[in-house]
Amino acid sequence: MPLRSTPTLAICLAGGLAAGIALARPATPSNPSPVVDAAPGVEQPIAETPVEAIAAMSISDFTFTTVTASPGAVVTVGNADSAPHTTTSTDGLFDTGNIAGGADGAFTAPSTPGAYALFCAIHPAMQGQLIVA
Repeated sequence: MPLRSTPTLAICLAGGLAAGIALARPATPSNPSPVVDAAPGVEQPIAETPVEAIAAMSISDFTFTTVTASPGAVVTVGNADSAPHTTTSTDGLFDTGNIAGGADGAFTAPSTPGAYALFCAIHPAMQGQLIVA
């Protein structure tokens, strides 16, 4: 029996996707309350959790910009071309998958500092570099 698409099914799928995205994002309180020390009346501030650094790379006219990112940082990739592209490391350490024209993608930078060669798997002549420092 073939599967039939119904409005109810579409709404449930959309709701499930939205809930999954919301659950995947870490909670960030806007006004954290202080942590109380073992001694009554002595308050200590909450230690700041380091925010993961974000670096931005772009693709325009079939060319990658070179970006320097911190080890383990999230690197966003904006595709300004109308053609789809990927950002794929030559050694298989990261890959955005296909990024449609005008869309964004992301990957996590390697944890070891160094220069990493990258290319577009759709257009292999497109080559670039990510610096991790």
